[in-house]
Amino acid sequence: MNSMVLVYMLWAIFGLFLKNHAYKREMFYRRNEHHQNMLPENADVNLIGFSNASLAECSKHCLLGGANCLGVFHNKETQSCKLLYDNLVEGLVFQTRTDWNFFSVNPCQIGWTYYKENCYYLNQTGTTWESARSQCLTSSSHLAEIESIEENSWILGTLAPAQCFDSWVECVFWIGGNDLDNEGSFVWSSDNTALDFDNWSPVEPNSYTDYDDCIVVIYPGGAWADFGCTAKVPFLCKKAQSSL
Repeated sequence: MNSMVLVYMLWAIFGLFLKNHAYKREMFYRRNEHHQNMLPENADVNLIGFSNASLAECSKHCLLGGANCLGVFHNKETQSCKLLYDNLVEGLVFQTRTDWNFFSVNPCQIGWTYYKENCYYLNQTGTTWESARSQCLTSSSHLAEIESIEENSWILGTLAPAQCFDSWVECVFWIGGNDLDNEGSFVWSSDNTALDFDNWSPVEPNSYTDYDDCIVVIYPGGAWADFGCTAKVPFLCKKAQSSL
């Protein structure tokens, strides 16, 4: 068989493979309810666009982008789309744009990560525990309440502080546990209920100072420690996907 013919045949098979997988992946894409009739400002600069493209074709392009492609903004009327990649998420500002909708596997709003009916957001900006609690409330969430070793392990494997290898302090993040009201009796900040699950380090909680009243998760092992609440470290917000 002529080598050029073989190359064309292989490309044709590869094309059919991509098309088939794009359509399969599209079945898992759903219109994200958080971003209907919306498009980021300066979308032509921040997103990778295609014209004369159906949602299925845009899904194919997203498939080629791998896991870094978070989803597709698609305009059914103009048959055009813009692909969102994870390195473009920070600082997005949305504007109303009729007929543009966002399709994604992840049902959470852009920037949040889905796991077992909940959405999570790790804010990399260091702040105090009280400030972190307030910022989570502003986004209709609360400081994360970790309820099982499986959830703790998922967080470790999925959401890691960006500066973890630059500073030990930045290798921890706030969650909602605290004993601010009653020393030694840790509760969750959202409703003051006692912890049903914990993952304390062997030497924790130790109340090393009088201000060690707030819980952090430590990388890379995922153990918990009581920490001075005025320290400025990253924090993890969590909210139920059904409440969005």
